[in-house]
Amino acid sequence: MAAAVDCPVVVPFGGWQFGRFLPYPKFSSDRQQMIFPVVVEMPCFNCNWKCIYPRRADDPLYCVDQVSIDAVWKVTRDIVDRKLIGERRA
Repeated sequence: MAAAVDCPVVVPFGGWQFGRFLPYPKFSSDRQQMIFPVVVEMPCFNCNWKCIYPRRADDPLYCVDQVSIDAVWKVTRDIVDRKLIGERRA
């Protein structure tokens, strides 16, 4: 929904189907990127939800758990510093 209204969005993202849903392909050079996935790339990406790392049923998948809050805040600060908030794409 955020992309539809040109609102920047930061997405902590795992690698279960990396490339299928995120990151979005770049459609043209004149459009500003508005979706910012935050990932920690791992050799098990594209596992199709069959995680090789042990976890309890209520634990997040390992690849999602590796995305730190600091990494998400860094991307968020970068967006604000670039003044993407409130701007519209041409």
